[in-house]
Amino acid sequence: LERRPDKAIWGGLWSLPESPWRPKEIKDQESQRDGALSESHINAPQLFELMLSREDADALLKSCQSFERGETIKHIFTHRRLWMQIWNVSIADSVQLTGDSLKWISLRQLGKHGLPQPIKVLLQGVSLTRGDDTDRC
Repeated sequence: LERRPDKAIWGGLWSLPESPWRPKEIKDQESQRDGALSESHINAPQLFELMLSREDADALLKSCQSFERGETIKHIFTHRRLWMQIWNVSIADSVQLTGDSLKWISLRQLGKHGLPQPIKVLLQGVSLTRGDDTDRC
């Protein structure tokens, strides 16, 4: 999880790592011919580098076993909408992250951390689906 900056949405709460970007326009070979752009063709190195330091991104990439696009979730605030693109990543070994605001926690420890409601619901769903207390986020 990543601690949100105090002066941001969900300030001081723990959330999933995120990037401050609108979907990066990444062209694949097929869409280049049509001039179309696709965010679904982002790869693991590109995604990790958007969210993490180079060192953490490299460490996570070395341990990455699978990487796939998950669901898109919409959360409505009073004055705005938030779209969250979920990416499912499996890693082989625990990766030591260098960022002070980043830490791994087990799914069973979610209740011990202040989480924004949409993130809490999402992670509780992961916990129920997998039913494995050793999974970490």
